[in-house]
Amino acid sequence: LTAVRSLNFIIGWQAPPQTGYTFEVRLDAPDGKLLGKGTMPAPQKGQQYGNIMVPLETVSDGKLHSVYFLYNGTEKTAAGINSIQFNAK
Repeated sequence: LTAVRSLNFIIGWQAPPQTGYTFEVRLDAPDGKLLGKGTMPAPQKGQQYGNIMVPLETVSDGKLHSVYFLYNGTEKTAAGINSIQFNAK
């Protein structure tokens, strides 16, 4: 993660959620250090994909780490992460 400055999550679903999505990126554990957080508002009717951009705090200690992606929300929805893009900007 030394050069990674942000992530883009591409999210897809069969039925659009009524509320938006919030994702957190945490270091080494689900309750570990928060590296970044991003939110997508509730999608429009008929929209099947969405994008969540998460700016990240850089990690440059030269060690190997586990990275956790957490969904935070109150709505139970059937959705999936189609892709994650790691960005240097």
